Amino acid sequence: MLPRKPRLPIIQILLIGLLPSFLKVLFYRMRGYKINRNVKIGLGSIVISEDAIINENTIIGFCTVIRAKRLRIGRYVQIGSATFIDTNNVEIGDDSKIQEKVIIGGIKWPESSIVIGKRVTIMINSFLNPTKPIVIGDDTGIGGHCFLFTHGSWLSELDGFPVTFKPITIGKKVWLPWRVFIMPGVTLGDNIVIGANSLVSRNFSSNTLIAGSPAKIIWHDLGNESSN
Repeated sequence: MLPRKPRLPIIQILLIGLLPSFLKVLFYRMRGYKINRNVKIGLGSIVISEDAIINENTIIGFCTVIRAKRLRIGRYVQIGSATFIDTNNVEIGDDSKIQEKVIIGGIKWPESSIVIGKRVTIMINSFLNPTKPIVIGDDTGIGGHCFLFTHGSWLSELDGFPVTFKPITIGKKVWLPWRVFIMPGVTLGDNIVIGANSLVSRNFSSNTLIAGSPAKIIWHDLGNESSN
């Protein structure tokens, strides 16, 4: 049986989310959140956390919900409107950007976590499922309508159906164009480009161009790899 998923916090959206940004920041500071200067939280947006640090010049757009036991947001981070982030541990590095209508959430376990490096962009309508940890390295781009899933399960394992729960690790300077699907357990090295509409179901080393469903190596820079 799947754990009951928490409901959308409608009451908090109505009571807190409709406050102007400066009052909302003041309210969260009074609750013990560490919020630095020039942080703006849009109309209808709320932050729910037991341990939150939001650094300076971060902007959270309209009607966005961020819910995490432990929350760390770096400097100059932008989180777009109508985005939903709901997992136990959330870390977003400096200068990163999450665009509109991105969903980061799913079944929550104690280790459920999303760690996003510096200068990362996650584009519109992408869905990241961090039931197991997802780690995204610095300077990586996640294109629109991409899917990162750390579990694949529905039918009963007792009846012989496959059930997979494994983390995803993406290195630095990786580019996922639109509609890339990353399967549970995948580890990608640095400097990788993935073709659009690809399904990535296994690990790939650094300095590689991959594409296809399932993805295969199109080009690999062995010289650059050996110099690293």
